[in-house]
Order: sequence, then structure tokens, then C-alpha cells
Amino acid sequence: EFSKEREKAKARGDFQKLREKQQLEEDLKGYLDWITQAEDIDPDNEDEEGYEEGKRNQNVAEDEVKTPCCGPFCRRWRRWNRFCRRKCRVAVKSVPFYWLVIILVFLNTLTISSEHYNQPDWLTQVQDVANKVLLGMFTCEMMTKMYSLGLQAYFVSLFNRFDCFVVCGGITETILVELAIMSPLGISVFRCSIASLLLLLFLFIIIFSLLGMQVFGGKFNFDETQTKRSTFDNFPQALLTVFQILTGEDWNAVMYDGIMAYGGPSSSGMIVSFYFIILFICGNYILLNVFLAIAVDNLADAESLNAPRDKKDEKKEEAPVEEEEDNAAAEEEEEEPEVPAGPRPAISELVKKEKITPIPDGSAFFIFSKTNPIRVGCHKLINHHIFTNLILVFIMLSSVSLAAEDPIRNFSARNIILGYFDYAFTAIFTVEILLKVLGYADYVFTRAFCRNTFNLLDLLVVGVSLVSFCIQSSAISVVKILRVLRVLRPLRAINRAKGLKHVVQCVFVAIRTIGNIMIVTTLLQFMFACIGVQLFKVN
Repeated sequence: EFSKEREKAKARGDFQKLREKQQLEEDLKGYLDWITQAEDIDPDNEDEEGYEEGKRNQNVAEDEVKTPCCGPFCRRWRRWNRFCRRKCRVAVKSVPFYWLVIILVFLNTLTISSEHYNQPDWLTQVQDVANKVLLGMFTCEMMTKMYSLGLQAYFVSLFNRFDCFVVCGGITETILVELAIMSPLGISVFRCSIASLLLLLFLFIIIFSLLGMQVFGGKFNFDETQTKRSTFDNFPQALLTVFQILTGEDWNAVMYDGIMAYGGPSSSGMIVSFYFIILFICGNYILLNVFLAIAVDNLADAESLNAPRDKKDEKKEEAPVEEEEDNAAAEEEEEEPEVPAGPRPAISELVKKEKITPIPDGSAFFIFSKTNPIRVGCHKLINHHIFTNLILVFIMLSSVSLAAEDPIRNFSARNIILGYFDYAFTAIFTVEILLKVLGYADYVFTRAFCRNTFNLLDLLVVGVSLVSFCIQSSAISVVKILRVLRVLRPLRAINRAKGLKHVVQCVFVAIRTIGNIMIVTTLLQFMFACIGVQLFKVN
């Protein structure tokens, strides 16, 4: 308990330091923005300020009198410098400048991706000239930002630091290539805040490399007709082999070689397979999960840090409204699910609380009113837990019957019996759909029923089953296609099991955020593909 409390206290201390650091950076950024805005507001009163300042400080005034030639020149220079910085700052923050940089980045990407093996000489010359021109334009962009924003304000942004590193690296590479000191090389940057995990991974690789050298060193020469590339004969080769196993690239072939090195699977060779299994599981799954946990923890800390600032911004942007609008907003907020205020709420807490949908107003199919006993009874029946569990049992039995069918002998006795069960299950599911439609019908259009996506899934599955029974054998191909869609029946269990529904909802929420991750992954793959072409196109 004491160690846990100490870890919690340490975590709180680190979190507080991170908050203070971010607050300091925000204050510095706000101070620099305030200075910049002050320069833009009143840029032409420097003479009056200098005159008033000269009255306050006689010593400075005497010095200016002693240097009459330098004083006006310096004032004109400062005025011209401020004017140029202001114009450059406006240009840098403008939309055309932003799109100009985007176009330059696109042209740079197009130039790099056009490089290939056995390309003509004219294309190589065009690429060299384009790279130098684009590098010069990126350098001008960087220098313009530094001049307009100032070095301190420029380097506050991490992306500006990244741009500066890339541009400086490109300039250094160009100079070294022109002096024939080195060949062209792609430059990449890897930013990481998981040094502890990298150290753990490095120690893990070293330990298993040394263990592999002790167990398999010099034993992968059992087949003299083939030269094994993945061996444990020396330490560098063992490091590469362990890294190959961690990446999952043909790791089972290395394991088979290890088994054969100790006599094959018929003898004690199967025992050494535990080495590869432990290495693969611990390295590829456990360390990967640790990496994801650290990444999620960092994201959660960032969200908790940004939460107070977002609340302040929202309070500043709020305008006074009428009391009726406040009451309406309050009523709307009551209907929304409650989200915990902590930085990392549980997934179950984020899921909307399920409510029993009331009977809609109006007459169902212009026959059954809202207070009709039949309609009220149907509504109570479909929302009763016994009915829900019973339908879930039928779904499970239907899934079992689908799995028990004989796909080879279509007209076997087993398939005929299961076909009758299929008719029974389809009838039961059809009755369930009719009860739901009757309970949630609003005149003819069942808005309350169709609003639920899972109800539409149930309707699709049952409708496909009914259509497949009604179509005659003349359209046997269509029947087969519709019969295949019966495999969707197990999905109907999602609407009955709350746990499954919550998981599916969380999966859909996660899918919406995959777009940005896919973009970053594509950019990384493109970057390494270009570097690979530049490094290995000749070899």
C-alpha cells in the first residue's frame, strides 16, 4: 500500500510539473502575441515616444545630441525594420501564403516520388534543380518566419523546430553532396516520448540475443546444402534474428530451424520452440500493449491538460441569452448521457443509458391507438426481459442449426430436418418483428422502430429469409445468394446483449477517428518508401 501511494504521489507530482510547464509555455506565447499586437497597433509613434523618453532621461538625450548623425539614421532604420516585420508577419499569417507552402510541399513530394531506377539523365537533372529550388524556397519561408515572428516566438512551436531541422538538414546534405563528401541521403525525424519503453525493448532484445547465442550458437549448420541467414552464431547476427522474430517476418521458419538443430520434432527439439514462442509473445504482444498503454496515457494527460483551457475559452465565448433558451438547453442536456469529468472515463460510462422507448403518438396503421390494449400489450411484451432472453436463445439455436448444415449433400436427411427448424425460427423472428412494428408504429411509418440501426439489421435478416423461401427454384442462383445472407443471424444477438451492443458502439466510435491515423501512417510509409528508393534503387 505504501508503494502504491508513493507511485500515486509521484504521478501527481509529474502531472503537476507538466501542467506548470504547459502553463508557462502558454503564458510565454501569450506574452509574445501581446508584444506583436502592440507593435501592430501603433507602429508610427516612435518619434513621440523617443521625444518623451528623452525628456525623462537627460543622459540618453545628451548622448543622442553627441551623435546627431547616428540618431536619425537609427530611428529611420528601426521604423523601416518594424514596417517590414509587420508586413512580413501579415504575409506569413495570410491564407495565400499557407496554400503556397502547401503547393511547395506537394511539388517537393512529387519530385521525390518521381525518382526511380534506370531513370533518364534529363530527369535526374530536373530533380536536382527542383530540389535545390524548393530547398531555397523553404529556406526563404523559414527565414521570413524567423524575421517576422522573432526567434523566440518562432521556436516556441514544435512544428517550427521540426521545419528548421528539416531545412537545415537539407542544406547540410546539399553542401556535402556538392562537395562530394557523401552521396544523397533521405533525412527523417523520429520524435518519441517513450524512452523508457525503448530502453526496455533494447534490453529485451539483448537478453534474448545472448540467450539465443548460448542455445543455438553454431547449431544452424545441420543442412549443408543451404546457408542460413537467420542464425545466432555471433552477437550482431543474433540481434538481427531476434529483431526479425519480433517483427513477425518469417519467424516460424527460424523456429523450425531451431527445432531441427536439436534433432527435429520427434526428439527433444520441440522443447526449444518455447524460446521462440516466449520471444514472439512477449515482444510482439506484451511490449506492443505497453507501447499502446503509454501512448494512450500520454493522450489522456494531454486531454486533461487541455480541458481547463477549453473550459476557460468556452466561458469567454459565452454570451448572455434569454431564460427560455437556458431552460431549453438545460432540458436538452438532461437527455444527453453523463460523461465523467475525469481525464480517462471508463468505456461503460461513455455509453448512452438505455431507456425504454415509449409508445409513439398516433394510431398504428390507423387502427390501434396509443392506449389500445393490444398495442400496449405488445409494447410491454417486447420490452420484457424474459421475451428478450427467449429471442436470444432462439438466435443461438438458429446459429447452431446453420453451423450443423451439410454443405456437400444439400438434400441429406439432416439438412431436411434443419430446414424445418429454419422455417420455425424464421416464423418466430417474423412474429417478433411484427410485434415491434406494432408497438412502435406511428401511423404507417414506424419512425421509432427504424431509428434504431439494430432493428433495421433484424428486419434485413428476417426479410432475406422470407424472400428466399418465397422465390421458386427457377432462380436458384438468387436463392443461394439470399440463403447465404442467413449467416447474418448471429448479429441479431447484438441488439439483445447489452455488452455486445456497447462493444459494437465503441468500435463504431473508434472507426470514426481512424482517418487521421491512416493519414499519418500513409505519410510515414510514403516517407520511408522514398528513402528506400534513394538508398537501395541501385543495389
